[in-house]
Amino acid sequence: MEYYKVSEDITLKSLDISQAEEIYNAVDESRDTLDEWLSWVEKTKSIEDEKNSINMLSEKISNRELWLMVIYYQDKLVGMIDIHNILDEHHRGEIGYWLSDKYSHRGIMHNSLKKTINVAFNNLGIHRLDLLADIDNHPSRAVAKSAGFTEKTILKDYLFNKGTYRDVALYYLINPEN
Repeated sequence: MEYYKVSEDITLKSLDISQAEEIYNAVDESRDTLDEWLSWVEKTKSIEDEKNSINMLSEKISNRELWLMVIYYQDKLVGMIDIHNILDEHHRGEIGYWLSDKYSHRGIMHNSLKKTINVAFNNLGIHRLDLLADIDNHPSRAVAKSAGFTEKTILKDYLFNKGTYRDVALYYLINPEN
């Protein structure tokens, strides 16, 4: 199992089918908040749905289309962070993340994102990271800015969630070493 120590309290661990129930419970505890921003939440209605999702994600991980870590805070699963849409040819990928409601405002996501940026630039050979955040998701946008991402533009009607087209802010971060 791959893992990264972020701080004394925060660890990133690779995804495993054995985490299905914990992930499902973390999503379910924050379902209303997560569902507002993430279209996949409404499709995750059971532990079996989560297992199916893990199997699909594991295939993408093995094909190097996705790098994904589960976030643990004081040994409790509290969220996930990933780099998806990895394009090796262009040395870029997109950041995605979510965190259980009751663990917000503790620096968990900020620190997890900083570690993920480090891994992307120093281990995965990524030159550019993009991050999309719904324009009304102020906590997610604040995390992006605090981690050094620059807002580039607003993409009109970019995502479709719960019957509505949503505008998103596009953020980017360039590897300063290359």
